[in-house]
Amino acid sequence: MRKGLIFFLGIVTGCVLTIAVLFVIGITNSNANESDITIAEQQTVFTTATKFEVFQVLGDGALANCEEKGHSTSFFTGPVVYIVTDGQNLFYDDQVIEVPKGKKAMQIGTFRYETKLGEKVVPVIKFQ
Repeated sequence: MRKGLIFFLGIVTGCVLTIAVLFVIGITNSNANESDITIAEQQTVFTTATKFEVFQVLGDGALANCEEKGHSTSFFTGPVVYIVTDGQNLFYDDQVIEVPKGKKAMQIGTFRYETKLGEKVVPVIKFQ
């Protein structure tokens, strides 16, 4: 009887510890995304482009390429930016985003992320 009780308590303890460790890992990973954005003291108008094409959605924003205009064509091969969502609009891959009428693209800081080639830092854009 005593061996069975010890065995049962060992299983319960193992389950509780596993859940606690997974909870701590989850909290750590969710906080990592928030610290990847550095807010600038002074916001500036982002004039490089007015159209962006999303290539990866991350958390509360999306990584997008800026539009580069040629003579009669445009390509989304410009610099990479991180566009912050306003909470109402959700992003999806290959979405083309234009700066809304009456608003400006403002650079509010920088976003740091990892790629296979190393760490990248790109401007954070918000429509205001």
